[in-house]
Amino acid sequence: CTGEGGWTLFLHDYLNQMTLSLENEAGANSGEMRFDQRGSDGELGQRIEWVYAGETLLGLTVGYSETPLAGEANGAYNVYSIAIKPDQTPSACVMSRVEFGRVRGVTSAARQVITSMADGWDCAEDQRIDFSPETINGQPYSQAVRESARARSGN
Repeated sequence: CTGEGGWTLFLHDYLNQMTLSLENEAGANSGEMRFDQRGSDGELGQRIEWVYAGETLLGLTVGYSETPLAGEANGAYNVYSIAIKPDQTPSACVMSRVEFGRVRGVTSAARQVITSMADGWDCAEDQRIDFSPETINGQPYSQAVRESARARSGN
């Protein structure tokens, strides 16, 4: 489907999982981005949010939901932050996974990852950051993202 800023989204729908790839107008393709899956089936959510700084497209957030494993009541839902890097190879990549739990601010934290770290993100070098109730040490997601951004910048 046609995205924003000249990007096209390709949804890859497999038997029990969906993946995403992005391609810009110049034909640079990100390659398939896979999402964590612990349940039996996983699919991209209906909402994809494009994230800008002024007029500059920085990335997008996507939700990924899972069908629960047999005997479990709830499946997992995560919001992923994806950086758009048209001058790099790959041209887009997953920056973070923010786990939906009983903590507020999941979607805003995923956007904040993009707005605070996308400029310096290197898709070929940088590793995805996971934010979950277990990794944020009881603080709000927004604070955990700020601390991670500060640590990355060395300030």
